[in-house]
Amino acid sequence: MSLDIMDLVVALSVVATAMAGLISGYSSSYKIVENKPDNVRYLENRINELKRYLKEQQNIAKRNQISGNLLTIGQYIVGGLLATSFIQEQMSSVMVGILGLIVLFSSTVHQKFRPDLKAAAAQSRATKLKQLLRRAQDLSNDISLVYKGKIDSQLKSESTLAASIGMQMDQIENEEIQSALTTDAIQYKQDAEKEP
Repeated sequence: MSLDIMDLVVALSVVATAMAGLISGYSSSYKIVENKPDNVRYLENRINELKRYLKEQQNIAKRNQISGNLLTIGQYIVGGLLATSFIQEQMSSVMVGILGLIVLFSSTVHQKFRPDLKAAAAQSRATKLKQLLRRAQDLSNDISLVYKGKIDSQLKSESTLAASIGMQMDQIENEEIQSALTTDAIQYKQDAEKEP
């Protein structure tokens, strides 16, 4: 590797680690703002609030996932580069020190902010919110059918089927989240056991 490529690796690592630190530090939760009840549009307003909250949780999960990936680059790829004697021989001691600081900073930011755990928690909340939104839409549809006097056997059957599909989707999503959390917990335990 030439010195120019190493300079590029160092620069990209610094940028990736800095971005990951910023993203991790500023990935905060959505603040629920109480809507003033409007009797005419109360349900619609509440469903819109639910949709905004869902979107925010999805964004938090995405930001923390990106941050975690960038920190992984800073920790493992740069750390792997430092571990090879060839790279250490080709670089100045200052450059090796800078790469060491990048790995240290990445590890510190990862341990302090835990973007992987934040992403998993936000994804779990997003799943619950999606399920709540489905239930609300199903019940809203049932209420609408009753009050508009449009209940006949076909509409009632379609409504029941839609609710059944929603419940099955909820079950699959819960299994998916549980599987991901179990996998993350196993990986975290293995990582903790490796540390001295």
